[in-house]
Amino acid sequence: MNIKGAIFDLDGTIIDSMPMWYSLYGNYLAEAQIEPTEELLDFLRHASIPVAAKRFSETIIPRTAEEIEAELYGHVADYYKNCATVRANVDKLIKKLHSEGIKMCVATATESGHAKNALSHIGLLEYFCDVLSCKDLGIEKNRPDIYFEALNRLGVGQAEAVVFEDALHAVETAKSGGFYVVAIYEQTVEDHHRVEELADRYITDYNELL
Repeated sequence: MNIKGAIFDLDGTIIDSMPMWYSLYGNYLAEAQIEPTEELLDFLRHASIPVAAKRFSETIIPRTAEEIEAELYGHVADYYKNCATVRANVDKLIKKLHSEGIKMCVATATESGHAKNALSHIGLLEYFCDVLSCKDLGIEKNRPDIYFEALNRLGVGQAEAVVFEDALHAVETAKSGGFYVVAIYEQTVEDHHRVEELADRYITDYNELL
């Protein structure tokens, strides 16, 4: 491909943050010296932070849901600012694309402040011309709107752009919008075979593109 623009997801694609999200509630309960039941663990698997905080407050932690929610969000903010780790070799790819004059932006479901903090922490923020957040724009990745907005920010045509994603739903959305998609293996994604089928290219390590 003769690409002029690249659109990167953040979580699971640039940074290895999915283990943090999967362990957030368990670590919080461990700090409070609480052993969760299997029923509670099942509930928490798909619970948002406000929902989890409400459950904790009502059943096992004698503090308000608002206090617990703030503490959980604090853990998340600290991770993105101080603890985010880069996925292997993605930094090499990003620097290579930058050296070739390819414009890049981030399109993420994470708040832009957290995303910028994480990119700054791993030393890659300077390589992106923009960081787009679904939360800030009021859209989700169940529609390709954020990718088209990214094209506008990059100033390139759709045929000149590539999207990097890891999650099945995001790959599905980008493909439905007509984008060329490179999918990177992420261990927490359940249906790897479906991701591989849908993506134009499927890789397990960014070295494969170098």
